[in-house]
Amino acid sequence: AESVGAIASGMPPRAVSCPICAQQFFKASLPFHMKQCEVKSASILIPCPGCGQEFPQGELARHVDGCRQARNFRTQFGPKEASPLPGPPGPRPAVPTGAPRL
Repeated sequence: AESVGAIASGMPPRAVSCPICAQQFFKASLPFHMKQCEVKSASILIPCPGCGQEFPQGELARHVDGCRQARNFRTQFGPKEASPLPGPPGPRPAVPTGAPRL
């Protein structure tokens, strides 16, 4: 817990974001969390936005770079909407929200 002095002085919280899941942790706890988060995220399968084939989260970006259908998807909808890894890990739809389904 934060000390009363730190809160009263207006100092920013000591929490830092996990680069994998974006949850907040104290700086000293982050390395322990990241080990578990990496294991967990490796087991989460996410569909490619182009072809729909599922990949572990850590391998999806590499697949999308070489996926012809994902390239066509990025060309059609633009790079922002086609980004395969926006935000924290978890199942994502094959087509971004708001995009027309084929």
